[in-house]
Amino acid sequence: MQVLWKSPANALVAILAGLALAAAPARGDDALLWLPEGLNAVLVIDANAAYRSPLAIEEKWAQKTAQAFVAQDLFLPPSTRRITVGAELDLTGSLNPIRRQLIMEVKAGTELADIASVTGGNVEKVDDWQGLSVLDGRYLVEAKQAEYLMVEPGGRQAALRWVRAGASPAPRVSKFLQQAVGSVSDQFPIVTALDLTDAVDVASAKAVLSSLPNRPFTGAELDSTAALLVSVRGIVCKVHLGTQRMLQCRIEFGQSAAPLQPVAIPLVSSVLQMWGASLDDSVKWRTRADGHALIIEGDLSPSGLKRLMSVVHPPIVSSAARQAGAESSNVPTAEASKKYLRSIQHELDDLRGTLKKTRDNHCLWYERSARTIDGLPMLKVDPDLLTFGARVSNSLRYQAQAERFSNVRAGTRRAENETGKFYGGVSSYDGYYYTPTAGGNEAAINAQENENAAGVKFSEWKQIEDGLVEIRRGLTQKYSVEF
Repeated sequence: MQVLWKSPANALVAILAGLALAAAPARGDDALLWLPEGLNAVLVIDANAAYRSPLAIEEKWAQKTAQAFVAQDLFLPPSTRRITVGAELDLTGSLNPIRRQLIMEVKAGTELADIASVTGGNVEKVDDWQGLSVLDGRYLVEAKQAEYLMVEPGGRQAALRWVRAGASPAPRVSKFLQQAVGSVSDQFPIVTALDLTDAVDVASAKAVLSSLPNRPFTGAELDSTAALLVSVRGIVCKVHLGTQRMLQCRIEFGQSAAPLQPVAIPLVSSVLQMWGASLDDSVKWRTRADGHALIIEGDLSPSGLKRLMSVVHPPIVSSAARQAGAESSNVPTAEASKKYLRSIQHELDDLRGTLKKTRDNHCLWYERSARTIDGLPMLKVDPDLLTFGARVSNSLRYQAQAERFSNVRAGTRRAENETGKFYGGVSSYDGYYYTPTAGGNEAAINAQENENAAGVKFSEWKQIEDGLVEIRRGLTQKYSVEF
């Protein structure tokens, strides 16, 4: 297969796309044995099944994946059959990852040297294994033929320790996550799951229920419904790829979920807000109770699919272009800069679409977009453009921080019902500064906090838009190329 990587780009893309479509069915049993204890989330993508779907064939997913890999925009070899990502997420905050461990199963015959010939870097022998530095601080190690492991954070040391520990004779992750991995199929080739066992206490459950519109639960009914929430096992979201994308989320409890069916959408929205995310307001979500499970279904946009997967694992953008390689070093600065700017614009457009479709909290999506921009290849990119990219990601993080801070402040002020002062961030694009704002009654507090958060967003996005115009004009004049 190594000769494939030396073929002309167009021929290579065609061959790789064919490999992706022709690969044998993938299985996740072995991946489960590699996942360690302590994880509370998984993402599984059966690439073979996804590529065979009518939607993927129509939109040429296999060909686009091959093109992105050859162009070093995405670290996903087209011969990948299946990816399993296990993660430990911080459930007390904004779902930030504490650690992530990835198992990548590829088509038989794929060699680590084949990947290195495109991504750059040298394959090294470490005891009985081969390894390759493929991303900033990340390390790909061959556990066995056609199966690779990667850990973040931790890089080379963590990956080699993981492979030395070996696979377990039996799965070590929770039964809930095992069942989620086992639910991947041709009908549902993409599955993400979050194990919530023991994550919810009575006080938190009552707080969520009390925040629902019109406070539908009071007294003994509030107590019993809170007990139902405490019994939650987790949530599994499965993506169906037919002629369009469909999402089915199943929230499992330890008792009948029927009492929650009438308030399913506001309940899920309230929980997501705690984590800095929100439902797509443009989708007509359908809900039903099924025994101990609450099921929510609806259409899924391309950006919605991206956001769903990013909860467990953000896009893996190749940084091979940052490594010293003969091919990458010859890429003109103008070309590398155009690709970098287009990537920023694409991410911002995608984020705007999400913000328009979702009401309430957007913190999680701001942070994920900032990480994506930070991960873009930087070698040969114009220094002024890199500075602009850093300012944009900093602005997105600041907007997330301002919104989260505003939500916390609103809750605290409502609870205390006092008049005082707090600090609201005004601008991060060019630097931080703060202004004191007076408090008020409950209605005034909500309006005031929302207004402050909206003011920050308006100011930040205006500066980003103005910056895009300025940087495009400057680069066009500098390189005499249209950006």
